[in-house]
Amino acid sequence: MKLSGEQRKKLHSALLDAFCSKANLEQMLWFELDKNLDAFAGGDNLQNIVFQIIKLAESEGWVEDLVCAARHFNSGNSNLKIIAEELLPQIVTNLNQSIVDIDISQSSLSTVTFTLIYTETGGEYLVKELKR
Repeated sequence: MKLSGEQRKKLHSALLDAFCSKANLEQMLWFELDKNLDAFAGGDNLQNIVFQIIKLAESEGWVEDLVCAARHFNSGNSNLKIIAEELLPQIVTNLNQSIVDIDISQSSLSTVTFTLIYTETGGEYLVKELKR
C-alpha cells in the first residue's frame, strides 16, 4: 500500500499515541508481526523509530499488516481506530458486515471475537476464527 504524505503523518501520530514506549512498540511488532524492531529501527528516539517502521512497512508492503497488528494489540486506542478506518475501509466494512450477518443469523450471539489474517499470496484479509 502506497501512503500519501498526510496518511504517513496520521499513521505516525496514531502509533506514537498508541505506543508510548519503545518496549511497548517492540512487543507489538514481535507478538503480532514476528518482527524484531532492533533489526531495522535502532535508537531510543520513539519518533524516529516509528518513522523508520512506517518507511520500511511501506517499502516492503506490510502497511496493512502493521495497522491491523497495532489495532489488535491496542484495540482501545481511538487514533488507531480512525487511521485503520481511513487506510483499510474495505476491510473494516467487510468485517462490520460479517459481524452484522452473524448477529442476524445467530441472535443469541452477543459478542464476537475474530482473528484477522492477511494472505500474502492472495492479497486479501480473511476472518480466520470466530468465537463467542
